[in-house]
Amino acid sequence: MMARLAAVLIAGAVAGCATGYTIIPPAPALVARLGPGAVADYARASACASHHWANGQGRAPGAYTEGVALVFARALCHPERAEVAAASAPAARPGANDGLDQYPEAFKALGMTGREGPADMLRFSYTLLLGLGMEESSGRHCLGRWMQDPYSAHDSAEAGLFQTSYGARRYHPSLEPLYQRYKADESGCMLATFSPGISCPEEDAKNWGEGEGVNWQALTKRCPAFSTEYAVVVLRHGGGARGEFGPMRRKTPEVSSDCNAMLMGIQALVREHPEICEGL
Repeated sequence: MMARLAAVLIAGAVAGCATGYTIIPPAPALVARLGPGAVADYARASACASHHWANGQGRAPGAYTEGVALVFARALCHPERAEVAAASAPAARPGANDGLDQYPEAFKALGMTGREGPADMLRFSYTLLLGLGMEESSGRHCLGRWMQDPYSAHDSAEAGLFQTSYGARRYHPSLEPLYQRYKADESGCMLATFSPGISCPEEDAKNWGEGEGVNWQALTKRCPAFSTEYAVVVLRHGGGARGEFGPMRRKTPEVSSDCNAMLMGIQALVREHPEICEGL
């Protein structure tokens, strides 16, 4: 098994060099456990984990990088889900409200040609999402509404890792069912993964307005996997120049080649070892 996994990742690294990717070799602990722990180990040892983000954000919390990596791996394991298909969609035509359309040159530099399959498009979506989360919350899942914005109604108040809102569900029909699924069953929230070392001011616990969006705000703060899955769909279908996210309208989130390489390595792990999906 050890030789097989090493061969997969070395082959990925060789292929990646042709397009400027750098894929880390497997950490010794990684080959010892091929459940979801392998994904967390890979993320922890990656250049993405030590990347210094632009705009003074510094390094991301380890819990954030590992958490988003695990949610990405779970999405790879479940391409049949409507929200995964939405995040894996082909790049939109220019002028659409797709967040990827804000960074054509950056994604071209990462090798995006427009002919990629769903798994690669999912990776590009999550690469951009990682940068967006650093802009919106510095990787802290428990943030509430940013008080400098006027949005305080139940469906406009923003919360969580990516500062999305309940009202953003209008961008894609998969979002309301996704919310209802997590509302009924929070066992997949990954709070224990996203929380180590993370704290938020007491006032962030407040949820704003009157209506179902109050419950949505509470869920997105205590269920970071839901927050991630919801936000990546909004990013692809309402994250462009006219969309949900202020940083995306300003084009300030960083597209990190280090994090794209990390996610590419996770793709190789999941493809070669589908047993990883059993724990996701």
